[in-house]
Order: sequence, then C-alpha cells, then structure tokens
Amino acid sequence: MPIRYRYIFRIIVFIGLFSAFLAIVVLALTPDQNKAFQASSDTVMFSRIEHSIYSDNHRALGVFEYEKPYIHGNSEAVMKINEYFAIACEAFFNGPSGYFGEDAFRRIKNLFYQEIEQWGEERLYIQPFLYTAETKLTYISEDYVSFCQTFSWAATGPRDTWNQGLTFSMKNGNLVSFTEFYDVDPNLFKENLCGVLLALFDEFPLIKDELLNIYGANYNNSFEIVYSDDKTNIDMDYFYDGRFIYLTLNIGLFPHDGLVIQWDGKRDYAVENKSPISESP
Repeated sequence: MPIRYRYIFRIIVFIGLFSAFLAIVVLALTPDQNKAFQASSDTVMFSRIEHSIYSDNHRALGVFEYEKPYIHGNSEAVMKINEYFAIACEAFFNGPSGYFGEDAFRRIKNLFYQEIEQWGEERLYIQPFLYTAETKLTYISEDYVSFCQTFSWAATGPRDTWNQGLTFSMKNGNLVSFTEFYDVDPNLFKENLCGVLLALFDEFPLIKDELLNIYGANYNNSFEIVYSDDKTNIDMDYFYDGRFIYLTLNIGLFPHDGLVIQWDGKRDYAVENKSPISESP
C-alpha cells in the first residue's frame, strides 16, 4: 500500500475509534429515564403565586400569595404531586372553598376594600392584610417527599394560623398515612394524644372539655376525628423529617393557632414534645 494511502487509512481508523469512544462517553453521561429518581432538596423549587395589593409608593397593603412547590422530574408520581399543588393553589384563590372557610379569598378582599374606603390605606402600612400559604420542604428521598404548609389570615384582628402536613409517595404520587413509617394502634394513639393535650391545656377547662369531645371519643379503631360538620384523619395530617412525625393539629385548640406535635412512633408515649405552629405578631 502506497505511503499516502496508509496515512489516509490510519486517519480513518483513528476517526472511527474516536467516534466510538465519544459515543460511549455520551451514552454514559445521558440520564437513564428508567433509573430510580435521584432526590435532593435541589429537586424541588418554589414559586410565589401572588395577588398582593400595593400602594402608589410600593408599600404592601394586602399580602395575598401562595408558595407553590414544583418537583423536577417526569415520572407519573412527580407529575401527580405537582398537579396536587397546582389544584390547591387555584382553590386557594378561586374557591369555592378556601382554607379559612367558604370563599375565603373573596371575603378577605371585600374586607380589605371596606377598610380602605372607611379608613384609608395608611393604617395598613403597619399591619397589612394577610392571606398567605407558606410551604416548606421537610423531607425528600426516592420513596417519599414531605411538606409543611402554614396558612395565615389577618384582616382587622389577630392573625389566624393553620398548619397542614402533606407526605406523598414518590412511587405513585399518593398521600400516605404515618402508618407507612410506624406501626401504631389507632385507639392507643388517640388515647395517648388526648392525654398529652389535656395536660397541655390543664389551665383551660373549657378547652379540655372540647378536647375530650374531639380527641377522646369515637375511637373505633380509626384515626378519624369528627368536629362539628368536619371530619379529618389525623394520620394523614402530618409532615416527616426522616426521623420524626410532626402532627399538625388545628381542631379544638386556641382560636388563632394550632399545634405541631413531634412524635417518635413509640407506643409507650405517643407524643415526645410539642411546639407552637407559629409566632403570631
């Protein structure tokens, strides 16, 4: 083979080998859609959906916003969780039911404009109206993701605060009970929880009576709580941090705040310690 042809042949071989190597590298660096979901705090982003109202000098008069999480990914479970928060955000502003009663956003806007018409906007510089939902990521793994949401309402009186815990399966996108993490008897759990709440509100006999009616009744091997016309399952209203369950209790407690109660899953003492949901101004 002439020298020039040997030289061209070597170039062709080198280009072929290099192309094959490059293809292998690109294949290795390309994400495999079938691999397990790689979860981290960077996987979740938050956006504030805002309908706030400001004065001409850019001072907040009414802070109306929903902090909506979004999980990066294209699995059916991830899309289902993202859809949950998209629907919740829409309901937060457009009802017909809101987190603070029927059509809450419309009602607080009506109160807001009545306040402006009667008193002007200056008094709102110090304490603007609030209708907000703050969302915090508390845990994420390839199996579960958990959030704590704090809802606030403030018109002309004290701030009302309500917490909600949400824990989802990353396998199917469904909300999961804390029985996913701890094996617990519903009756024993409610009995212990009621005992802790009664001790906490020992100085408030009217609240104690209410707590007995709510948390100390209707065990029936169920986590269901019945209050007035509402029902809730306390095994679903919690958030998780990878070690503890945090119950978010809002029923039958102080009128402007609920409680977050940390629980370690032990049957002997269901509640380990307690802390307020929020610091009201």
